[in-house]
Amino acid sequence: MRKLLKVLTALAIASNIGLYQVSASAPAAQDYLDVIEEVNEEYHQNFHVMTEEEYYASEFYAVSPTSYQAYLDNIASMDLNELRAELTNSVIEDTSVTVQCENLTRSTAGSKSVYFNYSRNIMTLDYKYSGSKYDTSYTPLVTVTRVLDTAFFVMTSHTGSFKNSNTRYTVVANGYIYTPAGLVNDQTFTVNFDL
Repeated sequence: MRKLLKVLTALAIASNIGLYQVSASAPAAQDYLDVIEEVNEEYHQNFHVMTEEEYYASEFYAVSPTSYQAYLDNIASMDLNELRAELTNSVIEDTSVTVQCENLTRSTAGSKSVYFNYSRNIMTLDYKYSGSKYDTSYTPLVTVTRVLDTAFFVMTSHTGSFKNSNTRYTVVANGYIYTPAGLVNDQTFTVNFDL
């Protein structure tokens, strides 16, 4: 039922948003939606063309403020193979990263940054430690920044927990992936920071 609702929603959006046929040989809006649905099924994703409301409220618009019609025209200008490549290049297969933090002598505070999401983003952990263990009286600060303006992850929430006798801090970041071809909801990345 959920899949049927997604397809019906996508069809309704496509009929209203201007994924249109430029010439007799150009793909129709349904062909674009079929490619998106195929990639979603194959990679267990939920790509979709953003609605106008989503677009103007998105981090993608904040980075590259163009009209909603320009966003749609960009998608419509892709041939179907280019669209498939754009979507599959945005599929996240490796959602877990482990990085070693270095203890600084004569200090009890540290910061470690690591690339993730195919180096499209950086996660930074600001932490305190005591010897070779994290100071659990301090909740580490987690920030995520984008490296690229074309495809990137936006963290909307995260959880963090101390593990392995307080020598590991695990961050589970939740959010969205923005691409020129659409939006993916409910993405999760896990980053382990080991002392």
